[in-house]
Amino acid sequence: MATKPKTDINVPMLLTIVIVSALFLLVTVIAVDGWYRSQEAQIVSEKWDESPNTWLDNLRRQERANLADHHRINRQHWHVTVSDAMRYLADPKAQEDNSTVKQIVHGAETGT
Repeated sequence: MATKPKTDINVPMLLTIVIVSALFLLVTVIAVDGWYRSQEAQIVSEKWDESPNTWLDNLRRQERANLADHHRINRQHWHVTVSDAMRYLADPKAQEDNSTVKQIVHGAETGT
């Protein structure tokens, strides 16, 4: 009579090994993902620091130049700075007489 080998499986031990392995794998995946995202954010930050946004810098430079500029747009309209426009609006004579606008604009151009 041949004896069959014993093939009993320790089910609780097998389940414990599977659960512990799955938890280890899950923690490893989460840790690697977090590390990758932090490295990616650091690299992107370094790239932004190395190459500034020239389009935005040029746009701001043009805006500042336009804000400080005085020029005639057409026969009736002048482009003046904000401070000159506020001075014009605060002067009650200026709203009655257009020559005050010319004085404000020309005075700002000459520095008076």
